[in-house]
Amino acid sequence: MICSRKRACHPQIRIVFEEDSFITHAEKITRDRFSLERARARSVAMLGYTYFPYSRDELEKKPILCQRNLYGWLGRFGTVQEAGLLKLPIYEREILRFALTCNKPFGMKEVCHWLQLTRETCSKIVRDMAAKDLLSHSGGSQTRSYQFLITEKAIALFHRSK
Repeated sequence: MICSRKRACHPQIRIVFEEDSFITHAEKITRDRFSLERARARSVAMLGYTYFPYSRDELEKKPILCQRNLYGWLGRFGTVQEAGLLKLPIYEREILRFALTCNKPFGMKEVCHWLQLTRETCSKIVRDMAAKDLLSHSGGSQTRSYQFLITEKAIALFHRSK
């Protein structure tokens, strides 16, 4: 029987992490509980998320292997030739990369920090990206926005078509 579980979700890259800890009599898990565990994993998949489970033993005893597995999965975002991301200017790509890992609304201050450019230059880039539907406004109004979010259209640029 599973005695404790920790979960984390990153909606932008569509991944759910889970750490399971097992008690010593794991072989006594009921059939109903086993079926429930499988149904939960399927529901994550039906929502379009990758289910990435680890056991506590793996995380404690083989952390480098766990890290390597995760980097391998994340590596698919680094190969973007087929995804259309290379058609964007470099500053727009960098904003999207940071926005994807940020996992929350971000403001102009963060964009200026990410790109190491002036506020005026960053404002123009962000306006262009909003016009292309790569960023959406979050807070403020259409004419004066304070925060932005990466859009589904922009997220799709990171996923391989194959």
